[in-house]
Amino acid sequence: MFNEPKHESVLTVNKRQYLILSEAGRGGSSKVFKVLSQDMEVLAIKCVKVPASSHFRTTLVSYANEMALLKKLRVFSSIIQLLDAEVQYECRTIKMVMEYGDVDFAKILLRNKSRSMENHFTRVHCLQMVKAVHTIHEAKIIHRDLKPANFLVVRGELKLTDFRIAKAITSEDTTKVFREAQVGTLNYMFPEALVNENPDSRAWNEYGTDSETDLQSVRYRVGRVSDIWSLGFILYHVVWKSALRPHQRHSSKAELHSESKVRNIIPSCNRPCCA
Repeated sequence: MFNEPKHESVLTVNKRQYLILSEAGRGGSSKVFKVLSQDMEVLAIKCVKVPASSHFRTTLVSYANEMALLKKLRVFSSIIQLLDAEVQYECRTIKMVMEYGDVDFAKILLRNKSRSMENHFTRVHCLQMVKAVHTIHEAKIIHRDLKPANFLVVRGELKLTDFRIAKAITSEDTTKVFREAQVGTLNYMFPEALVNENPDSRAWNEYGTDSETDLQSVRYRVGRVSDIWSLGFILYHVVWKSALRPHQRHSSKAELHSESKVRNIIPSCNRPCCA
């Protein structure tokens, strides 16, 4: 136990106290704190406070999915480790105790934008990201939102994080799985994930569907291949110091859903690696 802690400087998860060292980040209704455990280990606690105006059950389901997948992946060193979690229904709060990451890979790329990283570090980073993605695919999980910001440096090793929209696959064919809504970060999305797989064009207007009923027949393709596509974009960025942005010229949803355009938005590349 910490000696006479101030209430505002301590977080409690399942009756265990953690001393708050600093706020590490925030987004939407969540905050991430850098904390010190009673075992003197530096960790991170993600606190999600769901506003009264929001549907608590919907938010809880997405975080419950993340927690379940992280528990399944607990034995793998290339995945961020979930150490404890607590849901407080009365105050609409979710707390997750995890490994602490010093920095995410997006910030590393930004820092090195104007200078080259040593080849050794480039190779190590690339191999660590490939290992993480291979690990989840072997466990029949697709991430669906791979991007540099979702790789954290933990004790010198890149680890994959943020599994809120990830999905466990029960089918043996993990190359062709469907979902009913677009999820993920646009610049790293697999082109076919932007194309409606429903052959009935009547289900579409310029915004996607004509009605809530039609939404049931709208399907987008995801799977291992979509993760591999996103990973390829990240590796390209690491090697060439510039990000491919195949979707930037097609900003409207109608354009993104046009299959003829999606298949032609990948920019040509004359570099030797693409020959």
